[in-house]
Amino acid sequence: SVLRKIQQGQNNELQLIVSFDLTEGVVSYEEFLESGKDSNYNPDNVKATVKPDDPASIIYLSGSNTPLKGVVLSHANHIFNLLYYCKSHHFDGCSTSISFLPLAHSFERTVNYSFQYLGIRVVYCEGISALPAILKQQKPDVMLAVPLVLERIIENTKNEILKAKGISGRIAQMSLQLAGKEKAEPGKNLFLFKRALFNMVFKGLRNFLGGNIKVLLCGGAALRPEVLNILWAAGIKTYEGYGLTEAGPLVSYNLINAFKGQSVGK
Repeated sequence: SVLRKIQQGQNNELQLIVSFDLTEGVVSYEEFLESGKDSNYNPDNVKATVKPDDPASIIYLSGSNTPLKGVVLSHANHIFNLLYYCKSHHFDGCSTSISFLPLAHSFERTVNYSFQYLGIRVVYCEGISALPAILKQQKPDVMLAVPLVLERIIENTKNEILKAKGISGRIAQMSLQLAGKEKAEPGKNLFLFKRALFNMVFKGLRNFLGGNIKVLLCGGAALRPEVLNILWAAGIKTYEGYGLTEAGPLVSYNLINAFKGQSVGK
């Protein structure tokens, strides 16, 4: 486990290990909070001693054939990333998001910081299994996801459409094929008939995502072109990007006015 590896590599500077979960041999988060109730520390005085280059978090990465490594990110790393990402205008007009990826996922954490900075409400979901119910209940307008989740959602949508019978079923299946080939592009003017068709066929998809979804942010791997095209055809702006934890993590991403589908942007 991570704890065992930390304990094996302990140095003289590590004074305390705190765990959110009840774990034998370490201090629980509740005990940690309780220990500070009688403290004379003034939070403002403590904050005044923090410098931009001081470590803010350590995110542990493990490769299949490499030892566990901790990426040290400073306060300046986080602030630089979130402030510049806020300039992307991905969240314009948005008010509610759902967070279901682990906050150890550095992209999820940075986007969370950005939402908080912009005053966008963040609803935390306990896990992927609880996501459908939370989507229906909270009706988010922006959300971060990884390709596997979006691809499963689109596969379920496709399966439902393929089950449809009669003329309406054939029309829906034809629309699905068209949408998969409709190149994703912001501000694209579709023929009125095609737009009405897509709105009708993908109503179930939008309802599954809560009914208000405007923007999806995607990173971690490449999104299949067909999935990206279908999401845009359904009226859901989907922006891919690239990053790595050591970079804070954001490196590049698509913008509204500088968009190139099937790329990580610039």
